Formats: sequence, C-alpha cells, structure tokens
Amino acid sequence: MQKIALLLSVVAFGTTSAMAADLPVKAPPPVFLPEYSWTGVYVGANFGGAWTSQSAFWPNGFGTLNFNHDGSFGVGGLHAGAQYQWANNWVLGLDISWFSGFKDTQVVGTPNAGCPNPADFCAAGLASVVTVGPRLGYAFRDFLVYGTAGYASGEINVSAVTPGGVFDDFSKRKGGWFAGAGVDYAAWKGRQTAIIVGLEYKHIDLGTASMNSPADGVPFCAGDCRLVKTSADVVQARFSLKWDPITPLGPVVAKY
Repeated sequence: MQKIALLLSVVAFGTTSAMAADLPVKAPPPVFLPEYSWTGVYVGANFGGAWTSQSAFWPNGFGTLNFNHDGSFGVGGLHAGAQYQWANNWVLGLDISWFSGFKDTQVVGTPNAGCPNPADFCAAGLASVVTVGPRLGYAFRDFLVYGTAGYASGEINVSAVTPGGVFDDFSKRKGGWFAGAGVDYAAWKGRQTAIIVGLEYKHIDLGTASMNSPADGVPFCAGDCRLVKTSADVVQARFSLKWDPITPLGPVVAKY
C-alpha cells in the first residue's frame, strides 16, 4: 500500500507541474512615463526686431523744442532662466534677457533734423536693453503660454553732427519697466534635456533720461542738454536648451 500511495503522489505532482507550465504568464503592469515637465534651468539665444519711440526735449535750446527719433532695426541677444512646474499645469520662473541692435540704432530726429539749429543733424538711439523679471505660465503638454513683467535697463545714446564734425556723441543707461507675453514649444525632449523654441513680445518703457553734455562740465542740465523719453516694442524668436536637474534618470520605458 505504501508503494501504491507513493506512486500516486508522484503522478499527481507531475500532473500539477504540467498544468502550471501550460498557464499563461501574467505580464507586469506597464510603467507609465510622466508627462513632460517644464521644470528646469535654461540658456539660449534670441533674434528679432525692435521698434523704438524716442522724443528729445531741449529745454535750453532756441526756445522750447521737441524732436522725434522713432526707428526700427534688427536685434539679437542671449537669455537664461529657471522655472518650476506646480499644481499640474502652472509654471513659475525667473528670466534674464539681453539684446542689442545689429547696427547703429541712432536715428536723425524730426523736425529740423532733430536739432535746435536746423544746420545741424541730431540723433538718438537705444543701444542695448537688459530685462529681469518673473514669468507665470500655463502648460498644455508640449506648449507653455506665459506672461512676464519686471525691471528693464537700456543704454540711451545721442549725438550731433555740425559742419565742423561730430560732437555730443555719448550715452547713458536708464532704468524702467517692461511687460510682455510669449509662447514656448518643446520641439525635442530627452530624459533630462529639451530644445525649446518660442516667440515673445515685450513693451519696454525707460521713462525720461536727462542727457547732459560732457562738454558742459557739470552733472546737471546747464546748456547743451536734452531730455530723452524712450520706449520700445520688441518681438523676438527664442531658442533655448533646457535641463531638468530634478527628474531622476531611470530605465528607458516606452509610454503606453
């Protein structure tokens, strides 16, 4: 009887093993990759156009005189920043941008060539601008729409040409404010890096700068001076490389 019982046990064990081998193997649940995150730091370049509006007021000229120096020119520069995505879709960051004109931005004024003396030619321009401010945006997967505002600093320059040559060719940096909006698109996405392309508009207001001629030898508006009011509208394409130091590296898993 013991031999018969042992034989039955062996047969039963073999049958159970064979049935188990025929059962389908349950695949592990798929691992989902997270949605693209806009969190990270970035650096890049920007190119576009600027439209400046400048008016020069000469309080000590031949009477009280105003002249316009409005111009348009191509610009280019660099930018950098950092941002953090929170509450699923909101993105908060800080951006620093710089741009300058591709050519001499000084514009001869009108009327009377921009000078109190119609025999002269006086010009004004905006040489370079730096903006620093926060960005608040809303992300739609690979797109980010944002608004921005903050501090702006621009280099205002002036000059005059007379029959005797160029004089009063000097500049002064003036602070002000800016506000604008833009859209970014993640054109290529890696595991921790991404290439971002975007389009941005900014309105810049630098207020009124007192341009006191160095030839006067005094720091206030004594003789040959002008008050230059400056604003600009800028549209630029932005190209950025973003790196996300927060997202950890892990195994490459297909997204379902």
